Amino acid sequence: MEKYLKIICSWILIFSICGLSLNVTEASGAGVEMERESQETVDFISDIENQETEPETETPVETEEPTESEVPTETETPVEPENPVEIEDSADQITDLDAPEQMSVQSLEEELLAVAENGEEASTDRVAYVDVNGNPIAGAPSVIKFGAIADHKELSIEGRHFEFKSAKVDGKNCVYIGKYNDTIYYSTDGVIAIKLEEAQKLTMMYQEYHLVSIKEVVPDSCTPGTITQKNGSLDVPLDMSNQIRVNAGENFVISVTPGTDTAKANNPKAKRFIIESVVSQEGATITKENGNENKATYSINFVKDDTITITYKEQSIYRITINTKDINGEEYINIPHSVAKGWEYLKGQDKIMWTFKPDDVYEMSGYELDIPAFHTNRGYRVINMVVNGTSIQASSESGISEVPISKGDGVSSTPGKLSLITKMTDSYTTTRGEEKNCSYEYKMDLKVRTGKFEDYNFTLVPYKEERGRQAVTVRLLTDGSRNGEGLDVVMWDYEKQALVPVKDNQTIDMDPVKYKGDTTRQVRIFFAKPKAGYEFVNGLQNAVGVWYGQPHGDNPLGDGKKNDADAGTIDAMTATSLIRGNNSFKIYDDQWQAAQKAAKEKGYTRYLAWGGARPLLSDNGWRLYSAAFMVASSSLYVHYNSGAGDEVLPENADVKNIPYNKETNDKNKPMQSYGKNPSTNKGARDMGTTFIMGEGWAEPTCEGYEFIGWKLKNKAGKLSQETYSNGDLFTISDENYGYANNTDLPVFASKNYSGYQIVAQWKKTAKKEIKVENYLKIPDGTEKLEKTTSGTISFSADGEIVKAFANPEPDGFDVFCSCDQHGWYGIL
Repeated sequence: MEKYLKIICSWILIFSICGLSLNVTEASGAGVEMERESQETVDFISDIENQETEPETETPVETEEPTESEVPTETETPVEPENPVEIEDSADQITDLDAPEQMSVQSLEEELLAVAENGEEASTDRVAYVDVNGNPIAGAPSVIKFGAIADHKELSIEGRHFEFKSAKVDGKNCVYIGKYNDTIYYSTDGVIAIKLEEAQKLTMMYQEYHLVSIKEVVPDSCTPGTITQKNGSLDVPLDMSNQIRVNAGENFVISVTPGTDTAKANNPKAKRFIIESVVSQEGATITKENGNENKATYSINFVKDDTITITYKEQSIYRITINTKDINGEEYINIPHSVAKGWEYLKGQDKIMWTFKPDDVYEMSGYELDIPAFHTNRGYRVINMVVNGTSIQASSESGISEVPISKGDGVSSTPGKLSLITKMTDSYTTTRGEEKNCSYEYKMDLKVRTGKFEDYNFTLVPYKEERGRQAVTVRLLTDGSRNGEGLDVVMWDYEKQALVPVKDNQTIDMDPVKYKGDTTRQVRIFFAKPKAGYEFVNGLQNAVGVWYGQPHGDNPLGDGKKNDADAGTIDAMTATSLIRGNNSFKIYDDQWQAAQKAAKEKGYTRYLAWGGARPLLSDNGWRLYSAAFMVASSSLYVHYNSGAGDEVLPENADVKNIPYNKETNDKNKPMQSYGKNPSTNKGARDMGTTFIMGEGWAEPTCEGYEFIGWKLKNKAGKLSQETYSNGDLFTISDENYGYANNTDLPVFASKNYSGYQIVAQWKKTAKKEIKVENYLKIPDGTEKLEKTTSGTISFSADGEIVKAFANPEPDGFDVFCSCDQHGWYGIL
């Protein structure tokens, strides 16, 4: 009886809808033929048909044919059986195993409303609250309420601050979580809900942060200090009038420089203020990364909201220091004698120090400092000097000398803003009294020509006299300062037949040597190349970046026994590059080709050759030579590209928020790219520079696509493996400099600048808005637009099936659409 009842009901339902039809619906340019049948109806009829076609497996039982009176007529009411079978609602029969893999979020919303009306619990414990490192957050809830994630993403724990970062299920972004018939579902697009499998959880990720205040305690007549946040090479000004956000677990690095004397702004005798203390109110760990009390960088690790107090005090004391060891670690300063003269030995720092106050300096003398003398150990003399990174070179009135050679000699120089006179005031040869273990006494008189007093750090280059009386000093300059940061310099070792590295301030013997059984003039051949991010500057006319000279000794011009030097590009090196008249340098003649070949194979581009003298015994004085190499940081530009026309975006894509430098020049033309403004010389970017990826612009957008980050692109079109998020800090370094070889970047009206091409990366978005038009065809053939509803198409890869759900019609039917490579189709 039950079987017949189902058949009758199904046919009644079919007859009730057989006159209806659905017209074609437009969805993203593809036609969707919509039949006005409920999916539930189709499934129900299919179920009945399956029952009708299934073979009976039970043994048939003979029954009498019903009499005519027993067959119910249309007007009779069927008789209910004595024990009717209760038919459960099909939804109540669904278990989690039988639950559909997907359903519309709208259905979950309706279920959530029904649960709320019944006052039932609407949450799940299948959730984990973690920090950005994936660690569980102590004190976080154990459940999350059903509904849109945006409505339940706030995390509140007393005394702590959290920023919501993401909600994910197995790495997929989640925007909704709900329950239907005891089965948990989640949605990645707010339209389609996917069943949450047994082993899956919703992961809510947060960035915890602290709110920090910075206060200064400033003495009278002192301006506030300069406090910046250090992000690589970036010094970001801090707004100390407001609390500063610091992410938990991240070191907060600040640079602190005390204020200046308000009464004597640019006077050498102005008061000096120092950093007295940097203190945390809540126990943060504070580490001084570098610097001293005059300027320092601190790394601070906060554990909670905090206040940092920076206190300054007046201490108008300046320091002068001298290194006590050479670059090989040999001690050349006679420390006891120097201490007796007034110096203080800084044990562990390999320095001696002398301090002074501006009040100790007589103004009428032009602020000249009478610095105490210092002594060298027996057998050592000074052959080169550097102060605060600047070479001390002889002034015109001193002839060609840079350092005093004999007792009574004095050399004047003007390094930076100073005037310096260096004198050898005594020399010692006996072992009596203060002469014991001592060779020379030097004295320096320092005068400030412009500006204020500062600390002066001297780096002196010593030479052990037993090595000879000729020596070459290597001088490496990067951005005008004495250091080899931007240079790669080697020397050809003809005994080892190999290139060996050399360093700034290295001294190399140049006295005659035995070579193939004969005593001959020494030859040293140097090769140089700039490191990534640097380029040769200054130097000789025929060899930019290279310079040589003879700061003491014979004039380079002379007979065949005298010294000689030559420099140039490596390809200009020939057999006759180093020669004096008709007398060649034997070592050079034999070695130059092997040296050149080895250097070219390693990419060196400059050479400098020095040939020493072979003096007569009657003319065996000191001969000092210099070999200098100079580079400066390459100025780079950064240009951002939308990625339109590449693999993902079409050529005509409408992309917004691609960084564009609107800074103008004197002709009111925009720079376009980021870097040094040729009109103002500001904004330069070079090796070590840190900048914000995206330049502070909002994240790029393009309808139908999702921005996934930035990649570097080199001249050959190769993309970097690493993808950078918008807002990441990017530091120009050896690791990424290979991508800075683009030479066609636009700056103002030109397109021939070098630097980084940074290209936006995209993927198709997960959804796109559509509209669904529902038509009713009247029996006379007229079509009538009944309803237009909004919907969403979820995109996948090209050629794959994707789904779209529209908002339900008032009669409860859902619109379901699918799309494959053949087009759109759907069921209403």
